Amino acid sequence: MVKQLDDKLHSRIANWKKNLIDMSKRNTLLNFKPKRTNSVKFLDDPSNLYKLLVDDEKQLNCEKLSTTFSVQISKIQSMAIDEHEKKKRIAEETQNLKKILNKLRTAAKTRMNEQGINISYFSFGLLKWKETQTSATSDYFLAPILLVPATLKRSSANDPFTISQFEDEIAINPFLAHMLREQHGINLPELDEDPSALNVAELWLEVRDLISNLEDWSVEEDVYLSLFSFNKLVMYKDMETYKDLIKSHPLIKEIAGESDKESRKGTFDHTRIPDENTMDCAVPSQEIFNILDADSSQQQAILAAKNEMSFVLQGPPGTGKSQTISNIIAENLANNKKVLFVSEKMAALNVVKTRLENEGLGDFCLEMHSQKANKRQVLDELSHVINIEPSKKRIPNNVYGQINVIREKLNTYAEKMHLTREPYGKTVFEVHGTLGMLEDIPEIMVDFNIAPETELESIYRLLTDLERYRASVYNADFHPWEGFNDENFSLELKSRVKNYLTELLEDLNNTIRVGSTIDETVGIKATTLKELEQAIEILDMAIHSPMPPAGWFDKKNITQIIADAKSYQESFSYFLDYKRELLEKVTENVLEDEKLEQVYNHLFVESETLVSVIPEGKRAEVLLSQSEIIRSIEDFNATTDKISIYAETALQLGLLQLDNLEDLNGLLVYISLISKSVTPSAEWFDKERFTKVTDHAMATKSKYDEIEEIRQKLLSKNKATFLGINAEKVLVDFEVKENSLGSFKQSQEPVDNFLYDQKSKITLAFSDLFNKIKLFNTYKVEFEELFGTPINNFTSVDNLELVVGLITKSPRPQESWFNLENYHNIQSGIREGKDLFGKYLSEYNKAVNLFEEEVYDERIYDIFERCERTYQSFMRIFNSSFKRDLKWLRANLKSSEKINFETFYKYIRNVKRVMDNKKSISQKESDFRTTLGWHYQETETDWSQIEQAVAVTREIIEWHQGRNITTSLKHLLLRPTGKVEQISSSFKQLKQISNELRSGIKLFQNTFPNLVHLFGGNNTSVNIEDLNALLQVEWHKVDSYYKFIDEFATHLQNPMSLSVSGLKEDLKSLDEMNQQNQIIEDGFNNSLRILGDSFKGKDTEWDKFLSFINEFASLYEYNIKINQEFKNVILRGGLESQIDEISLRNCIIRIEKEMPIYMEAFPKVFAGFEGPVRNWPINSFKTQLKKLKQQVYDWQEWFSKIAPYFIRDLTFEESKAACEKAVLVKGLKEHLDSELEVLKEVFGNRFTGYTTNWEQIFDALAWTDEWHELFTTTNMPQQIVDFVSADGNRDKNELKGVLVEAQREYDQLSSHEKNFHKYFAISVIFKADFSNITLNEFVEFTEVRLGAIDLLEDWVRHQRIEKHAASMGLSQFILAIKKEKNGEHSFKDLFQKRFFKLWLDHIYQQEPLLFEFDADIMDTDVMTFRKLDRTSNQLNVHRIKEKLEKNRSQAINALAYRRELHIIQAEIGKKKRHFPIRKLINLTAPLFKEIKPCLLMSPLSVSQFLDASVIQFDVVIFDEASQIFSEDAIGAIARGKQVIIVGDTKQLPPTNFFHSSMIDEDFDEDDQEEEVTYESILDECAHVLPSINLRWHYRSKHESLITFSNQAFYHNNLITFPSSDNGHYLGTEFVHVEEGFYDRGGSKTNKKEAEKIAQLVFEHFRDHSDQSLGVIAFSEAQASAIETELENIRNSNSLYERFFQEGAHEEFFVKSLENVQGDERDVIFLSVGYAKAADESLHYNFGPLSKSRGERRLNVAVTRAKYHMKLLSSLKPTDLSDTKISGNSGLRLLKDYMQTAMDGKLPVSMTKLAEQEFDSPFEEDVYSVITSIGYKVMTQVGCSGYRIDLAVVDPLNENKFILGIECDGKAYHSSKVARDRDRLRQQVLEGLGWKIYRIWSQEWFKKRKFEITRLKDKLESLRYLV
Repeated sequence: MVKQLDDKLHSRIANWKKNLIDMSKRNTLLNFKPKRTNSVKFLDDPSNLYKLLVDDEKQLNCEKLSTTFSVQISKIQSMAIDEHEKKKRIAEETQNLKKILNKLRTAAKTRMNEQGINISYFSFGLLKWKETQTSATSDYFLAPILLVPATLKRSSANDPFTISQFEDEIAINPFLAHMLREQHGINLPELDEDPSALNVAELWLEVRDLISNLEDWSVEEDVYLSLFSFNKLVMYKDMETYKDLIKSHPLIKEIAGESDKESRKGTFDHTRIPDENTMDCAVPSQEIFNILDADSSQQQAILAAKNEMSFVLQGPPGTGKSQTISNIIAENLANNKKVLFVSEKMAALNVVKTRLENEGLGDFCLEMHSQKANKRQVLDELSHVINIEPSKKRIPNNVYGQINVIREKLNTYAEKMHLTREPYGKTVFEVHGTLGMLEDIPEIMVDFNIAPETELESIYRLLTDLERYRASVYNADFHPWEGFNDENFSLELKSRVKNYLTELLEDLNNTIRVGSTIDETVGIKATTLKELEQAIEILDMAIHSPMPPAGWFDKKNITQIIADAKSYQESFSYFLDYKRELLEKVTENVLEDEKLEQVYNHLFVESETLVSVIPEGKRAEVLLSQSEIIRSIEDFNATTDKISIYAETALQLGLLQLDNLEDLNGLLVYISLISKSVTPSAEWFDKERFTKVTDHAMATKSKYDEIEEIRQKLLSKNKATFLGINAEKVLVDFEVKENSLGSFKQSQEPVDNFLYDQKSKITLAFSDLFNKIKLFNTYKVEFEELFGTPINNFTSVDNLELVVGLITKSPRPQESWFNLENYHNIQSGIREGKDLFGKYLSEYNKAVNLFEEEVYDERIYDIFERCERTYQSFMRIFNSSFKRDLKWLRANLKSSEKINFETFYKYIRNVKRVMDNKKSISQKESDFRTTLGWHYQETETDWSQIEQAVAVTREIIEWHQGRNITTSLKHLLLRPTGKVEQISSSFKQLKQISNELRSGIKLFQNTFPNLVHLFGGNNTSVNIEDLNALLQVEWHKVDSYYKFIDEFATHLQNPMSLSVSGLKEDLKSLDEMNQQNQIIEDGFNNSLRILGDSFKGKDTEWDKFLSFINEFASLYEYNIKINQEFKNVILRGGLESQIDEISLRNCIIRIEKEMPIYMEAFPKVFAGFEGPVRNWPINSFKTQLKKLKQQVYDWQEWFSKIAPYFIRDLTFEESKAACEKAVLVKGLKEHLDSELEVLKEVFGNRFTGYTTNWEQIFDALAWTDEWHELFTTTNMPQQIVDFVSADGNRDKNELKGVLVEAQREYDQLSSHEKNFHKYFAISVIFKADFSNITLNEFVEFTEVRLGAIDLLEDWVRHQRIEKHAASMGLSQFILAIKKEKNGEHSFKDLFQKRFFKLWLDHIYQQEPLLFEFDADIMDTDVMTFRKLDRTSNQLNVHRIKEKLEKNRSQAINALAYRRELHIIQAEIGKKKRHFPIRKLINLTAPLFKEIKPCLLMSPLSVSQFLDASVIQFDVVIFDEASQIFSEDAIGAIARGKQVIIVGDTKQLPPTNFFHSSMIDEDFDEDDQEEEVTYESILDECAHVLPSINLRWHYRSKHESLITFSNQAFYHNNLITFPSSDNGHYLGTEFVHVEEGFYDRGGSKTNKKEAEKIAQLVFEHFRDHSDQSLGVIAFSEAQASAIETELENIRNSNSLYERFFQEGAHEEFFVKSLENVQGDERDVIFLSVGYAKAADESLHYNFGPLSKSRGERRLNVAVTRAKYHMKLLSSLKPTDLSDTKISGNSGLRLLKDYMQTAMDGKLPVSMTKLAEQEFDSPFEEDVYSVITSIGYKVMTQVGCSGYRIDLAVVDPLNENKFILGIECDGKAYHSSKVARDRDRLRQQVLEGLGWKIYRIWSQEWFKKRKFEITRLKDKLESLRYLV
């Protein structure tokens, strides 16, 4: 077993080492493939370049250095091509250089930022090598020789790239050195310590000498800049050196699967994790050394570390990992522990270091991350701390005592408030809330005598029963039978009273019915007998009503109504007269126009000036109609506007202005010549030379015509591209290629004809053979890896058949079976086991039917001993033990037979034999299990099967003929499930491919007998790989020839007509034509000088050119003077923009024609224009016209508003008069119309508007005055008015019947008065005489008593309930509610109010803290605790410093460390040649650890600088462990006793970027990511170490930024805090890029999305410059595309360059998904990039996101923002099919996040308004109070476990809260730690903009009004501030 564990550990360590050193061809340091996309080749002298970089330390401008790019630019500059094309190509090449430099710089910068490792190097020289001497030339590899670290820089987008040496070691390629040493025994030269002493040329010469014996190896003297990484070689060597230390480390053994109970019990013991609920009590404050705030989850981790426990600290995004690590380091330093803090990411190290430095502990820490670990810095730091003076600050001792006391008080208060108390199961907080809700309930001052066992619920039920009698008993003014005269109750009396009341009730109802009829009919009340009498009198008078309007029944209005009638009669008469006159000219509708008066004023008052300038005779034409001359102004102005087009041209030609027609005509003359677009030369302007120009032009044209004739002949068969071929070179290539193909020549037939005719057949033969070889190589790999032997021929395949057959038998051996030396022992063991089990089963099977299983007991041996001795005597029958033994045996027999002693003895012997055999087996069982493993199944073991398995295994081992069995084969044999069938199937395929390949080779040999030598003599033994290489060479020749010929087919008009001979003839013709063409082109420059720039060689437009020469000649012919400006322009090639000559001429003609017409029409408008038309200023004329036109249009627009009203055409003056009249009449009508409704209301239907008969109105008024006298003492009801008024809807004749019935009922009811007095005392009941008692009171009286007769039994029941209540101790309470009127308050509320107050008094007396509670004191304690707690952090720093300074001082002054001190001081004093850091630390280790007890390093620098045998640490802490490969971490783990792994298993695993030493190509969306069991040291340790989770999230300043991640990844376990502000640029936002598509087959980017991102970035810099920004893309390609778009904008706009400054705090970045863990910015833009393709297809492969653990990458990306996250995508969530993404968690969660971002940024708490939630009645009460004073309140605000109880919404902005209210309820009590509850939580909330107001429940219910007032004042003060 121990050996198995050792093998397992050894295997893991071997695997880790293998991962650290990559000696494969994937390593660019062994197989460098320089390309324009991954490197820059420098062509400067290498030695000089090295000197500039290293010796002179120059910073070189990359654009001034010679590179392959600059050479290409030089070639382009020398090309005879168009200048525009030349500039374009140069720009492209320059851009390509910048692009690769930027790519190198970005990759190197990312690696530096992530790991602090430089990977940017100059490679000086390349070793050209190959693996074997027989390798083909194509198998050469290039390996860099000398590596010089470099750094690329650029100040801004428009600045050039500069390069200089980076501060790092210059090195010989270590991988190359390792390969040469291991494989060839060659040791490359060591470099001098002084790099300036190195001579590059000499180094190359020395390397050449070393490899001189290696055939075909060479040194290439090239210099490249690229990316290389060789740092992990150091870790490999470290693991080699300290392998014993590694193997013995407990944690490493656990990771490897070796369980060590002792180590687990100590270091890994879960019980050492402190309980969060008891931390405050268990650990006094003086024993804690926090230097930074720590929430309870962080404190739990700190204390676990303090308890020397190894654990995994899970830190989700933003939970304060670095803060916790800083505190853990401080805690350990305080306990004199030596700490190693490790992180691969430099940023993580810097954060912790900065925190420690800021708090004052920086002097005790030393950062030695890869980038910063140089000798001088280390020595300077040591010098600083050796000479620093210790702090003399005095530390007060009373702070911690105060903290303990107050903390205990606060914790006790929270505990006591929420302690559930018996016997009623209530907490004090609950009771406070209940009493707060009962504030308005009156308190009944009584005592209770309730037994403790009484349940409150039983009391509540009793009070509910009593509640039923509230109305009839407790709240009634009198009993129903109060005032009844007879005191003796009997059934007879009950009957008589009931009969009387029944009759009385019937008559009362009749009378009431009549009274109701009167009331309902006429509105006159008859509720008593007296009122009924008065109503009868009124009805009689109302029958004679004259029916006046209803309004006249108000007596006060009658006099005024009569006066108004006379006044309005006169007004209507005047109006009608004026109206008749107006309607003769206009329609009546004019009076309805509301703007009539406004229109009149504008037309005839405000526009008087316009009217005056228009001739009187034309006013009607111009103003009252659409005049043609006014309409033409628009066209005229448009024509004049064109003049401005020519102004610039005129200026260029010497014409300074174009003010009038004369200037325009002058311009036209010049334009005519220039418009011909021909540029002459200077020769043309000399009259004598001009003649030679003409002759030269004609001769040149003739030469070009001859060349064109040849060209057309070639183009008759070929395409134009054929002419671009270098015919001379191609003809030479023909001859070379044909000579190389001699092996394929079969006869005297030319090679070209044979090969090209047989192209398809030859191609198919080669292709078929290569495909078969490829398949063979594919299928053989599995077996080569499985058996560890090469399979390179057919014989080796045949040999496999035997062993594969053995494997299919699936022997499933044990590990020990693989060693043949063990076989003797194994077979002996099998024989022994087979024998033992045979005996055991034989005996057991005999006994199984006789005995129960319980018989096999150890007592058998004692019984057997007694049988052998004591029981042999007959006296045994008297022996009690014999009886017991016999009884026991019988009890275990399966039969009930009686047995004698012989049988008894026999059975005992049988059982003993079984047990003896079983014991023998037990003694050997451990050996069986060890040797046979799972094969051993105790009694079920199949020994024959085991023998067969062992035999098969032995055959497999012997098949290997002494070779070691591979790990893979062992693994297959040990665990074959499902794999054997796969191996068998794979071998069948390999065998089939092998046979097919044999047949293919034979066919090929027959086809090409000349190539038989390639196969050797025996096909079965031919090396397939060598054969493939040789065939590839031959095929390359043939294929090269085919491609060479086929290239010319594309140039043919008919590619199918390709003829090799014809091609050669055409090439010869082309070569001859090119030679002739070259002659004429040589004279091109001379022709250009003579003829000018319009001469374009063969492309010259000769007809146009010669025509222009003729026209130009006319200048000399007519002696036209050529001014200088015209000469300059035409020599320059004409104007920059051409002018349409025809358009200019037409413009002049129109202006000249139309200006006199306007002058004639409007002389007053153009009074200032004099002289000839050609001199008139055109612009002034146009301005006047434009103004006139606008004024006329305005006037007409206003007039159009009234024109429809005119009945006929009027003159201008008639129109004006009609408008005046209309305004007057409209005013009168509006006045009368405004009174119509009033008059209608006053005079009723008799008023008919303008046709009213006023005499009828005066007659109707007379009767009304008389009617009012009937109601002098009472109001007149409306109902009666309905009968007596014209507006009423009732017939007055209806009143006659009502009158008769009223009289009859009055008489009947009066007769009951005598009998009523007989039964009831009327004075007691009514307090009035009979006639004044209301009829309804009589009815109520009667009905109540009739009903109360049957309630007697209820009355008795009520009395019984009261008696029961008294027995439960409620007697005082019942009496009180009878005496006092308690309104609508329930008996339960009344009881609770009193009972709980008494209960609280009782509790308070038991709990002094609650009894003495004072809110002000409590608030003071909280504030004091906060202050002291913060102070303690500062004091802890001083306490730690005091300890560490003391240790340091003692060490420096100690004699024991004197040697180490001298070494350090000596090194500090040196100027150069310092010890390497590792040596310095080794020599001074004891003192070094005291001076610097905390080191901050990367995994690499740990291996590089720390000797594990000398330097060990008490605790090793890893940060960002999810990104550290296991093999990288092992070295650091081995150096520590206690290990703390910090990270997040939900975040990024280690990425391939960190394993790569070259520029990563864009992620191939079709690649499959390899699955691994554990990805990182975090994953490894999470399975063996206990975990502690950080739960408080601090990063997100808006809760929605973390809500998705919290729910999707952390099961909502994170404690997040809501924001007080939900305004703009907070939370999440989804931006849909509608036109974006993913270029899947090309650039693999989304250009539109990249452009949108770039646009938003600059908008952010413009609008939110105070907030940091980062951009995350889902792929490297998309990140690069975004940077390109940003670069383009930066090149054109340098305004925002400061935002791209590198090295700034929270600098702007663009990163891919893989590189952002640990980063955070205020704002993050996240670009999905992946989208539909241009053809609308969507591939569901989103790069890393869609691969295994892609969701972890998403989690990192969406949690980087502090304030705002903007998600950009060209997809919408609905574009992603649920079916297709259901199995992919990364894509599924991406869709969910997209939907979340699209839905909006508000968390649930801000959007859920329908139903409020409360944790307690107390909170509900506070809520009600705040809402009642007008504020909107949200409850339970937040999205996670912590929520603010109540939040008051800002009245002016619903997206903000002005106050958060915390009650001392559930949320307050949710944390058992005082710091969380009383300081940190509020501190975090205030950081998010909250103002927190705490309400103590006890204070609220005790001083409710005071607390409400205080709360109101607080809200009002905040509202005022808002």
